[in-house]
Amino acid sequence: MQLEIEAKYLNIHTDECRDNLARLGYTCTHERRLMSRYTYLLEENNEAKDGGKWARVRNEGDRITMTYKHAFDRSRIDGTEEVEFEVSSFEAANQFMLKLGFTKRLQQENYRETWRKGDIEVTLNEWPALAPLAEVEGPDEASVQAASQALGFDYTQAVFGGVGAIYKACNGWDMDFVTELTFARAEAITAEMNKRLTA
Repeated sequence: MQLEIEAKYLNIHTDECRDNLARLGYTCTHERRLMSRYTYLLEENNEAKDGGKWARVRNEGDRITMTYKHAFDRSRIDGTEEVEFEVSSFEAANQFMLKLGFTKRLQQENYRETWRKGDIEVTLNEWPALAPLAEVEGPDEASVQAASQALGFDYTQAVFGGVGAIYKACNGWDMDFVTELTFARAEAITAEMNKRLTA
């Protein structure tokens, strides 16, 4: 099991980020592509939908991955453990999770573009009903902080944890009530969540 060392930066200017990445010697390893995923919670965690442990099956366009995550401290850059491996079938992997007794929690979509330089990976992301954001991932906090600063990001404004933390920080939304986070439902989700905020 390894720690995910990753910082997220919200409300970015995507074209400016691309220019900075190219100027600093990063290589675009994956063009912008749609990624789809299902997340699952263990039976004993179902009462806490935003629980600390979950599993994910993700179609990344050129590969399919299964991942176990444990967000044991969302306030830290190294507060998430993960185990990830590749599989050959998105459909079979989801059936496998259901047969094991996992409960499907959430369907998600996002667009992602990936850049790399050495052991640093930077992704430019678009999520339904969110402004674009960047993720900077590396082997340790010092390398992520240095890469972030070189790219013009303010490390003191970084967000850590899963996508729920991003929606909470940007929109004030409690994502426990969302089961389908797709671009087709972006307007409906926005209306529903804003209604909850004003209720």
